[in-house]
Amino acid sequence: MRHFRLLILILVLIGSAASVLMMWPLTDPHPKVRLASGTLAIREARIYPSPDAAPIERGDVVVRDGIIAAVGAGIAVPAEAQVIPCDHCVVMAGF
Repeated sequence: MRHFRLLILILVLIGSAASVLMMWPLTDPHPKVRLASGTLAIREARIYPSPDAAPIERGDVVVRDGIIAAVGAGIAVPAEAQVIPCDHCVVMAGF
């Protein structure tokens, strides 16, 4: 009988430890997503806007405050934009 009680105590302790280890990650939420600020321009890249669309050769991507504002060939790039020259680069949409 004594060994049975010890076995039950050990199983309860193992079960408690396992539940704490499984629930611990849920107590620490992920940090909030912060979008970038400012304007970024990727210039002269080959752009694949979608899986079924033809690539845009020597195209530009303008991103304002972390959101894509314009994509295409020969689009106007704002003067305040940080420009990344991307000749011979490939830019793909997140598909």
